[in-house]
Amino acid sequence: MNPSNQMTRTAEATHHKTLMAKPAIRIITGDVARLVEFYARATGAQATWANEDFAELKTAGAIRPGLCPPGG
Repeated sequence: MNPSNQMTRTAEATHHKTLMAKPAIRIITGDVARLVEFYARATGAQATWANEDFAELKTAGAIRPGLCPPGG
């Protein structure tokens, strides 16, 4: 096998694993702060705020819920 083809396949596999390792869902809400507080209390997850309109919950599982306002 050509070494450059092997490197390309390795890079593609690594990229694919990286994408697949970070599934996410987005929850649309009119009150981001309130819903983040609710989910953080309910799950024990830590919220990471990207800005005042978007937060992501760091869960123990593979899915990362993101919360944002409509149109966000």
